[in-house]
Amino acid sequence: MQGEQQEQQEWRPQEVNPFADAWGNRGSGDACLRVWLHTIRVHPLSWPPGARVLEIGCQDVNWLTMATQADPSIVVTGIDWRGAIKGPGTRLRGDVLTQTFAPGSFDAIAMISTVEHIGLGHYQNDPLHACGDTETMERCAEWLAPGGWVYADVPYSSEYRVFKTKCRIYNQAAVLSRLTVPGLTLEHQGWYDLQGRPVAQTEAESPHETLRPFDYTALVWRKASDG
Repeated sequence: MQGEQQEQQEWRPQEVNPFADAWGNRGSGDACLRVWLHTIRVHPLSWPPGARVLEIGCQDVNWLTMATQADPSIVVTGIDWRGAIKGPGTRLRGDVLTQTFAPGSFDAIAMISTVEHIGLGHYQNDPLHACGDTETMERCAEWLAPGGWVYADVPYSSEYRVFKTKCRIYNQAAVLSRLTVPGLTLEHQGWYDLQGRPVAQTEAESPHETLRPFDYTALVWRKASDG
């Protein structure tokens, strides 16, 4: 009982946060969405009214619908190699590594358990690209408007490795070398277990292959504002 009370206290917003409060507990049954919900409670994020929002990898979790429920003013676009769940906005079936958007097209970009898969050929033989994760981040830097942000959560452990065709598992060095690209500044990072509960970085990096093969890290990058 004490542990449950402590967990509930950890997830309670500590101050008024209109952006996070608008989301409520949407999608909290999914571990990666719990990571997203916790991130926006502990790190201030927002977008302007009428924001242009892109989700990369919009097939598995209907994050875009939840986003428009939280803020009906936004204009949303989703892209996924496998197609997309039906919902509001523009949903594209395509390869993010060949997709073209004009520079500065979006005020925010979200990748819910996505970027670690890009270029590995696991999902319906998506196109192979050894640095698909890095190139995706470079594209995000171009597509973001000044002051905009990118959110992603990825598997995290003490050692970087590629797990067959399934996913890349990052350590801190790989987060900085593969995912933090010119034009974007990493402004927030949090660590979570497989159930989406916060853990310390030291716990996420500790050897625990027999118990948990990896944890998650949640990341927010920001593009500098003009001037």
